[in-house]
Amino acid sequence: MRKFAQYQVVERIGQDHLGFRWKARGAVPRAHAAPEVCDVELRTYAAHVDESRAIGVRADLERRARVRSPCLPEVWEVLDGGVVFAPVEGATFGQVLAACQLRRENIFTDAALEAWAELVDLLHAGFATPGASGEPMCLLHRALSLDSLVLVPDGTLRVVDYAMWRSLPNGWMDEEFRRGRPPRVAPEVLLGREVEHRADLFASALIAAELILGRPVYSGDDARRAVEEGDVASALRELERVVPAVAPVFARALRRDPRARYAAGSELASDLRRHLPRARGARLAEFAGWFYENLQPSAAAPVRPAPRNEPKEPEPPMSSQRPPPRPGADPPSPVRPAAAPPRPGVAEPRPVAAGPPRP
Repeated sequence: MRKFAQYQVVERIGQDHLGFRWKARGAVPRAHAAPEVCDVELRTYAAHVDESRAIGVRADLERRARVRSPCLPEVWEVLDGGVVFAPVEGATFGQVLAACQLRRENIFTDAALEAWAELVDLLHAGFATPGASGEPMCLLHRALSLDSLVLVPDGTLRVVDYAMWRSLPNGWMDEEFRRGRPPRVAPEVLLGREVEHRADLFASALIAAELILGRPVYSGDDARRAVEEGDVASALRELERVVPAVAPVFARALRRDPRARYAAGSELASDLRRHLPRARGARLAEFAGWFYENLQPSAAAPVRPAPRNEPKEPEPPMSSQRPPPRPGADPPSPVRPAAAPPRPGVAEPRPVAAGPPRP
C-alpha cells in the first residue's frame, strides 16, 4: 500500500482530465483538535499540472470555501500535488445512467429536473457569493460532465470537481472529440471566446437533457460542428415530446447567443421548481432509494463504467515504491438481471430513448 503525504492509498476510484481520484485513509488535521484518522477522498493532479496551475487551484479552493451549498463535499486539506476531500459514497450520474439503460429503465424525469435545479443553485452560488473584496467571486465550473455529479444514497447531489478547472490541460476538448465524447460545453467555450456564468448554465442544461433523453445532446461525426453552432434542435424537439411543460426552459437555457439565455442561475432554478410541486429534493430522494435498492444495492461499491481504450496518464509519484491496487481484469459479461420492480408513482415506463447499444 502506497502513501501520499500522511494518507494510505487504498484504491483508485476514478480518473479524468483533472487527475486521479483515490480512496485513502489517514490523519486529517482538525482546527483546535488532534488529527483524526478517517477515510478520505484524495484527488491528485495529473502530470500537466505545474506549480502555477496548482497555485491557481489552491486560490479557487480558498474562494470555494465561501460558497454554501449541500452539493459541495468538504475540503479537508490542500496538499502539494493534491486535495483531500470528505469521502463521497455513491455512483456518478454516468454510472446511474448506464445501470438504468442496462435494465431498460429510465431516470425519473422529475428526479433529473431536481438534480438540474440543485446543480444550478450551486453554479449560481459560486458565481454570486461575495469574495473578500465584497464583489461576486464569479467562480465557474467550465467542464461539467456526468462524472462530475454523484448521486448519494440519501438523494443528495454532490459535485466532486467544483472549482478545479484551472488544472484542466490545454486541448482537453480536442481530446474529448478524438475519443468520441463531445464535451458538454457552450459554443463560446469551444470557440475560445469570453466565458461567464451563462456558459455554465448552458452546460447544466446539456447534462439535464442527457439524463432525461438517455443520450448525449451532441454525438456522431458532426459533433464538433454541432457544438460550435449550438445545434440542439433535435434534442429540443425530443424534449418537447417527453417534457412539454419544461421544454421552454431548456430552449432558453440552450440558446446559442449568451445574451438570450438566463442571465442568472437563480432565475433558471426558479423556473424549474415551478414544475416540481413536491417538497424540495423529494423526487430525487425517491429515485435514489429506488435505484440503490433495485439497480445498485451497494452504495459503497458503485457501478463501474465499462473500460475504455484510452491511453494511460502517468500516475502521481507516491512515497512508497509499491503501486496502489488497480482494478482487476475486465469483468465477465453481466447476466441480464430480472426486471426491476415498478418504480414508485410510475404506472408505465416511458419508451427508452435511443442510446448506446445495450448488452
